[in-house]
Amino acid sequence: MGGCLARDRRVYAIEDLLLHESDELQWLPSGPAVPLPADVRAAADTVLAWGAGVFREDAPVTPAALTARQQRHPGYEHHPSVGRQVLPVDGKFAAPPDVAAARGVLKAFAVALFRGALERLGLPPDFIGDVAAQGFGSSALRLNYYDRPGSICGPHTDSTFVTLVCDTSPGLYIAPPGGVGVGGELDWQLAPSRALAAFGGRFLYCLTDGGAAPPLPHKVVSKGPRLSLTFFLRPDADFVFDVPRTDPPVAATYREIIERRAFPPPWEDIFDSLLKPTPA
Repeated sequence: MGGCLARDRRVYAIEDLLLHESDELQWLPSGPAVPLPADVRAAADTVLAWGAGVFREDAPVTPAALTARQQRHPGYEHHPSVGRQVLPVDGKFAAPPDVAAARGVLKAFAVALFRGALERLGLPPDFIGDVAAQGFGSSALRLNYYDRPGSICGPHTDSTFVTLVCDTSPGLYIAPPGGVGVGGELDWQLAPSRALAAFGGRFLYCLTDGGAAPPLPHKVVSKGPRLSLTFFLRPDADFVFDVPRTDPPVAATYREIIERRAFPPPWEDIFDSLLKPTPA
């Protein structure tokens, strides 16, 4: 039975991990589940099915298989120490036509959610129109395969306007802002699975300059083999953010922020604080 993974004394064929039940959208951390448009559901299924085929190739990932996969799919990453594989669906790699079309559907849906978030935050219509008129050229689609129970992606917030996640099994944990768990630690909660989840990232916070849209801390601790797609809605490289509470005033482009690998103060301090336990 080629391309199968023996875990927990059971045998998982990666195609068996695919779910065709992603018919709801959940805005995290606490939004209601709403029906998911059929074309978006179909796009998510298309990307997940293609990704399953890629990760099934050359399994298990021996050194020779790793080299072959990296040659076929530039940007592919393998992190055996944490049981995680990452496959970009853009950049140097030319995705199959149906996958490229699905990426376009997911991007358009993320842009619509982004506009809706700005409207709910009460921002002026002309401002929203200007922001949403960009090409979102730095956006990215990634497939993540967690190949065993306990595979991890550590706590973080995303450098996005909006992030979409669709997974095949539980493992995504979120820490709602202001929540306090046992011993003052972050209040990690298992997010709903089998739905397309959406949440705001760091650049949505930067755009609105305030606590109305804090980025959502999250992490992954897989319960078993888990395949997920993640779409990151990001600005154009030259999109300018006005950094608040600086003297003299400072402006920084998306490219400048990413190349520095840090957000200007006070943003970076705020984002770091979201991932720290609440002081006693």
